[in-house]
Amino acid sequence: MKVFYHFSKVILRQVMVIPAISLIIFIQCSTLKDLANIQKPSVSVENIRVAGLSFDGLELLFDIGIENPNSLAVTMASFNYEFYLNNQLFLKGVQDSTQSILARSKSQLEIPIALDFQKIYATYQSLKDQDSSVYKMQLGLTFDLPVIGKTTIPLSKEGGIPLLKLPKISVTGLKLKNLSLTSASLELETKLENPNSLNLILNQFQYNLKINERNWLSGVKNQAQAIHSKTTQPLLIPFSINFLEIGQSVYQAIVNNETLNYNFSGKINVGSSDLLLTKKDIPFLTYGSITLKR
Repeated sequence: MKVFYHFSKVILRQVMVIPAISLIIFIQCSTLKDLANIQKPSVSVENIRVAGLSFDGLELLFDIGIENPNSLAVTMASFNYEFYLNNQLFLKGVQDSTQSILARSKSQLEIPIALDFQKIYATYQSLKDQDSSVYKMQLGLTFDLPVIGKTTIPLSKEGGIPLLKLPKISVTGLKLKNLSLTSASLELETKLENPNSLNLILNQFQYNLKINERNWLSGVKNQAQAIHSKTTQPLLIPFSINFLEIGQSVYQAIVNNETLNYNFSGKINVGSSDLLLTKKDIPFLTYGSITLKR
């Protein structure tokens, strides 16, 4: 009886082991089949966003879609990029970016590109007078794939970017409106040039005028004023001077219509109705010689 019982247990164990071995073999075969059929991920540029825009530069964000068609997870090890302007290499880089893409799933990679306008104009003289430029972005995404090993998948995208320039303040004239023995009423004629293809808003105008090294005028204008694209907007500043305070030599210079040396400085705060463009304080300084208009 004991022999029969022992024999039964052996038979039972063998019966249980056989399915387990079969399962292991099945899993191994499935895994080997998956490895044998491994495919490269597919990559695409899904979106390009402007993350920041100012008179200093532009930041672009490239949203890269990565799709893994395999029943096994794959790993992206790194990526490299080359950014071309005017068909010439402007920026390049390599970055480690270990990222696991699950089996039969999709992931996204965000690649920022920061562009400095002054560096662009220094590198490409022809772009100084341009409102925009074409670009080409070339990418190489490197994956560590089972069986295949490290594989780099190329990707390319072309488009256009805006090119912004700083608006400029200049003095165009100084007009005498009224003259007495003790004072004079004048009007300083200035202009703001907008060289860009988008409309600007002058939010604040802070200024200081020196004539023959004497302070004649200082002030701040806070009233917002639209400056249309590719236009020059006159900015007139009426003011008065007191000869008792500023000196009789100024009276004589005005009466004798002498040439006046001016120094006009300050800053402007400029923005746009385009919310992507951040406001900026832009200092200015211009000087020269001028005669009074009467």
